[in-house]
Formats: sequence, C-alpha cells, structure tokens
Amino acid sequence: MGSSQALALWVVITHLLSLGGGFVSCAKPSFWPSSATHDEAGCLSWRVMVEANNARGWRTVPAPCVGYVKAYMTRGQYGRDLDSVMEQVSAYVDQIAAAADGLDAWIFDIDDTCLSNLLYYQAKRFGAYDPMAFKKWASQGACPGIPPVLELFAALQDKGFKAFLVSGRDEETLGSCTSQNLESEGFSGYERLMMRTPEYRGQSSSVFKSAMRKQLVDEGYRIRGNVGDQWSDLQGDNVGDRVFKIPNPMYFVP
Repeated sequence: MGSSQALALWVVITHLLSLGGGFVSCAKPSFWPSSATHDEAGCLSWRVMVEANNARGWRTVPAPCVGYVKAYMTRGQYGRDLDSVMEQVSAYVDQIAAAADGLDAWIFDIDDTCLSNLLYYQAKRFGAYDPMAFKKWASQGACPGIPPVLELFAALQDKGFKAFLVSGRDEETLGSCTSQNLESEGFSGYERLMMRTPEYRGQSSSVFKSAMRKQLVDEGYRIRGNVGDQWSDLQGDNVGDRVFKIPNPMYFVP
C-alpha cells in the first residue's frame, strides 16, 4: 500500500471513529440489556421483585424509588393493575358456587386490601414502619375504602359466600375504630372481623393468619378464596383454594 493510499485509509477510519464516538467494536451485541439502566427502569425491576416475592425483608422503599412508587400509586398504573387482579378474581368466582350450607368462605385482609393507607405512607415517604404513628393514623378511622375490592366483597356476599376479614391490627386498641371505618366505607355484612389478640402479639403475620384460618377450617368452613396485598396474607396453612395478590410496593410485612 502506497503512502497516499494509507493516508486516505487513515482519513476514512478517523471519520468513522468521529461518527461513532469511539473505537469500532467487533464484539457481538449482547442479548441482555446493559446494567447501567435509568432509575425508573431499575425501580420497575425492584417492584417486579417485590410482587414476585423475590425481594424479602426490606424495611423501606429504596430512596431512588420513592418518586417512582408515588407515581405508580397515584398516576393510574396501580389502579390498572388492581383492576386486572379483580378481573382474574371475577373469572374464578364465575366458575364456583356457594353451597347451601353457608360454609363457603372468602378471606380478606384489611390494610391496603379493603382500606387504603396510601395517604399515610406517602406522607412518610414510604419509610420504615412506625407502630405508634400508624396506630395514631388508623385510630382516626379515616382510611378510604378501595372501590374494586368493595365491589368484589359485595358480589361474593350476593352469591352466598361468607366474608371473613382477617387483620394484623391490634384488636384491643384498634378494634372499634377499624369496624367503624369498614362500615363507613361500605364493608358491612361480613361474617366476622378477626384481629390480633394479645396471645398473637410478636408473631409474624403469616403465623397469625394461618392460625385464624385454621380456626375457621376447624369450624367447618371451606376457604374458597383469599385476597391480600402481602404474601404473608397468602402463605402458611389453610390458604384456601385460590389466592389473589393485590399489588403493594409501599411496604413489606413478614
């Protein structure tokens, strides 16, 4: 190759490098996306891990994801995801019937299943659970009802199923205000409200709720469905024929 040809080739290579902003790579493109993702994409991945129960034991929403979780809960996606869950529940309910003996039961969690605590957690920027602060919030009895769940609750009662509300709230301090809050938001006519009594204080939600469900099964009830926002609502013993997880990236309850 002559000097003039070499110079011409160098000019071409230099031009290509300037267009590409770096060295030309001969490596095959990777199938996997780069790990250097935007915050929103990373937070979406974190939320998927939460809903799939792969992220466990976390106490607060990661700081970079606070804005993402707020947007998810308030700008429509949470509502769309919740509606999708309710569609699945409705499809299942259409396939089953309550027996005449009145022993076909459904279990509902309360916090962020029947009643929303979004305003409370949003004000705390989705920080660590504070028992005293939450008790003060819940004692006001002003938690808004969650309309799609209320519709399901009413539809099940119309079909002859018995609804049981099982909550990790402390019965001694929050029993009265919780029942009043439920009533004011339309959750009435349920068979029983089962809350945490002194003997179950300090136990995990999964252990406590397993005990409550066992009590119902021992009484002869058949648990046909179970709805909750935490995996601990839906795991353990006697979970029922089907479980349905409502999305909740705001907090984790073991």
